[in-house]
Amino acid sequence: MKTQKTIVTLSFAIILLSSACQNIALFEPTVTPIPPTATPLPPSELTVCVSTEPDSLYPYALTSQTARDISQLIYSGPFSQTDGSVTPVILKSMPDYTNGNASFVPVSVRAGDQVVNIYGELIVLQNGAQVFPSGCTSPSCAMTWDGTVEIQMDQPVVNFTLVDNLTWSDGQAVTAADSVYSYKLAADDDTPVSKTYTNQTDGYVALDDTTVQWTGKPGLVTPDLQNYFWMPLPQHAWGDLSAAELLDTDTAAHSPLGWGSYQLDEWVSGDHISLSKNPYYFRSAEGLPKYDYLTIKFIPAGDIGTAADGSCDIVASDALALDQVAAGAAGLAESDYQLLQSDSDQIEFLAFGITPVSYDDTYYPYGADRPDIFGDVNVRKAMALCIDRQGILDELTSGLVDVSNSYLSSDNSLLNGLALSQYPFDPEQGKALLQEVGWQDYDQNPATPLTMIGTTTRVPYGTNFAITLYTSQSPLRAAIAQRIAANLADCGIQVTVEQQALQDLYKPGPDGLVFGRSFDLALMSMTIGSQPHCELFTADEIPTADNNWIGANTGGSNFIGYENSAYDTACKAAQAAGLDETVYISEIQNTLLDLSNDLPFIPLYHHPNFLLVKKDLCMSADLNSLGKILSSIDSFDPNIICQ
Repeated sequence: MKTQKTIVTLSFAIILLSSACQNIALFEPTVTPIPPTATPLPPSELTVCVSTEPDSLYPYALTSQTARDISQLIYSGPFSQTDGSVTPVILKSMPDYTNGNASFVPVSVRAGDQVVNIYGELIVLQNGAQVFPSGCTSPSCAMTWDGTVEIQMDQPVVNFTLVDNLTWSDGQAVTAADSVYSYKLAADDDTPVSKTYTNQTDGYVALDDTTVQWTGKPGLVTPDLQNYFWMPLPQHAWGDLSAAELLDTDTAAHSPLGWGSYQLDEWVSGDHISLSKNPYYFRSAEGLPKYDYLTIKFIPAGDIGTAADGSCDIVASDALALDQVAAGAAGLAESDYQLLQSDSDQIEFLAFGITPVSYDDTYYPYGADRPDIFGDVNVRKAMALCIDRQGILDELTSGLVDVSNSYLSSDNSLLNGLALSQYPFDPEQGKALLQEVGWQDYDQNPATPLTMIGTTTRVPYGTNFAITLYTSQSPLRAAIAQRIAANLADCGIQVTVEQQALQDLYKPGPDGLVFGRSFDLALMSMTIGSQPHCELFTADEIPTADNNWIGANTGGSNFIGYENSAYDTACKAAQAAGLDETVYISEIQNTLLDLSNDLPFIPLYHHPNFLLVKKDLCMSADLNSLGKILSSIDSFDPNIICQ
């Protein structure tokens, strides 16, 4: 019955429609569109793989570059640096002496007051002090105080203003008081950070909720004002903890509270860190960041096959050993990854033990003192000419790295137009230099070392040129050391390679081989930074018993024992340049030329920063290090695919 009823009804409808068509024209019905229901996009996630798991993400306890890079996700900025230019991230503008946010205020000073001398050193004002008087910001007007004349010096005063809507990831406002709180923690003896900038500070106060004012000690003249802003820390969350307690508490170390793009959700030791978008991020109104979730995954170092297994979107440099990358680089062309490379601030070099510690009580080569083999610059130059640096690197790194000629990386602007001395592989010229200073093939046997026949050097007659090269237990360093030894043997220099555990090689003086200045040659690396640090090689940084094996300021960085008064003078002049950039550049370049000409160490190469990045991940070509990527995470968009 139900089926029949349906048929009858339908027939009736057709009859009515037929009748109507006889009286009116047919027409198109009006369509009322129904908007489609939006299909939500699935959450987007980026996975970054690293090898070095941080011990802590508390800003004053970051012990590795990887930890510093990861912390950028939680604490954006407070500054970014590109090609030497500093840009504020959480400040409205970068203060300088022309925009009204920085100025000099004259104050009267007298003997016994704390001031900063022209070298940036905090001193007690006394007769003979070299200082910038009021109104002076360059070496041309600096003075040596006579201890009697009344003197005025300038105090720098700088206002730093936070951007609007800067908020902690718990919803509390970030205030200028949080920066003052951070300054007090940095100045606390229990906080393991340099006290240079806090010691140069005369006052650091919050003027209002968003502006903090820094006042420097009298006499301080510096263009690097960013060093005197302390990144805010959450006083409302951590204020009940002491500086010492913050180093140990899990709250600051593994659950840090920040204002950056992401907030930390979970930390599974040995496996991963999970982060999600910070809902209170001050740029969230712009739709940033675009990735909903970010995972920091911990993977073993060195195995490029495991690193490129597809589970990582980005693989950081610390998980990519140079020799492993060299061995597997060819296969990457067929993978889903591209290999990006840039020079780091870490230089691999061959150090000469120019002045061993045994010389400190006078040089006597007929007893226990090693003959002064490396005191002659021509010997050092000859050895550089005898080493096929680029050939060794091409063989062992598949051409991935090039020889460096300075402790600064080749893209540093201070090297532009600078004619550094070059030491190309030329063993014949190296042999000729050695002969000139008295090293001869006395027995006419190329398999035995050269012998000192000359009488004008500090090396005793009859000394054989036989030395030891120390290095770590790294397989790559061992291979480089063996090839250096083979190259030098072809020039008549007998080199024994001896590998040491890192803790033994770098043990502090007086017991350590390197920092105790008890070595002939050492193949090693040093992280110097992107900016020049000429003081690393000044005479007063030679570690000795008199300075407790830590030099004057750097911990004894001049373990080579290099001394050159012209170099020291140029370095001091650069440090005393004040705001005169022309003087600074000129004097720093003089120090670079001195090192190039005197060759206290032979630069080999700058350690490369490698990145494996999935080919479909769209990113700017200049983001070629983990630090640059994580500090620029807002520029990544999961909805843009690069082919």
